[in-house]
Amino acid sequence: MSAINTYLIRAASPEVLHAALVAASVGKARAFAWDADRFDDARVRLPYPETAPGATDPETGAATEVPTGLWLCEVVLVNEEDAALVAMQG
Repeated sequence: MSAINTYLIRAASPEVLHAALVAASVGKARAFAWDADRFDDARVRLPYPETAPGATDPETGAATEVPTGLWLCEVVLVNEEDAALVAMQG
């Protein structure tokens, strides 16, 4: 059976997320991210804006989502744990 580890990383911008993943990749056989804002698409969900529940739309009753100003990405590893990613989850 495979163990799937998902690391949710939060930062102020996509550029900061990229830099953090480049730093976490140092010394590893396979990088999470590298030059020119490239990510390992097989293991990293590209940065996306974090949202929080907002007001309820009076016409539909549906809750709206509002941006928090932060960005998220997820790194998924199979049968592998990474201390640098654990530390970045803060």
